[in-house]
Amino acid sequence: MLNKSTIEVLGQIANISSTATANPVVIKYPNTIITSPAGDILVNFDLRATEVGEFDDLPIYNLNEFLSTFKLFSEDRTVKRIDNLINVSDGTSSVNYIVSTEKQCGYVDKTAAFETTEEVPTVSEFVLSKENLRNLRQASGIFKDLDEYLFETTDSGLTIKLASTNSFNAKSNNYSINAIAKSSKEVSIKLPVSNLNMIPIGDYKVEIKYNSARNAYRLLLKSTDLENFKILLSLKA
Repeated sequence: MLNKSTIEVLGQIANISSTATANPVVIKYPNTIITSPAGDILVNFDLRATEVGEFDDLPIYNLNEFLSTFKLFSEDRTVKRIDNLINVSDGTSSVNYIVSTEKQCGYVDKTAAFETTEEVPTVSEFVLSKENLRNLRQASGIFKDLDEYLFETTDSGLTIKLASTNSFNAKSNNYSINAIAKSSKEVSIKLPVSNLNMIPIGDYKVEIKYNSARNAYRLLLKSTDLENFKILLSLKA
């Protein structure tokens, strides 16, 4: 039902849906959509990329707790569904984990968000490497007074810079990276540090989408490591 690769990827994105008490997710085959409580982060995980077989929907109220149960077993464990229970066993021990409902998980189908965003014009595109992502995350841990990433187009490409929403910190320390970008519009947009830091480390092709009718930007990240793994991040100008 769920193999090692599927569980590993779910573990990397589980915290995105976290609330104060849980992190509800409905695991669907083939595409699982994970949404942040504020709706400003959406992740599309195509489970077929991890070569897992088809299964019925799994509404899980606390994904981190559910995934942690697999650590109790060896890798040759078996996973099967029995009515509203998920049974995990390795021959010597077992767990029966209760499946929730879509209503309990507050599930809303967000599949269309990716489809409509794909149709929105791309005003800038660039590659964000795992090295760059890792460095940005480490820098944000060093300069804790800087709480947003500023994306700005330049003559030679695009700059991602750590910045602050607090004007008193405007002349603080800073860190930036430069990327080669293809842009059709001047861009100066902001993203909370916490949002970008929540996505899995990897290599991404990034498209900055601009809806002129709404004067709204979105960042669409497409993984080059995992097929059809996409992330949508809302931005502010």
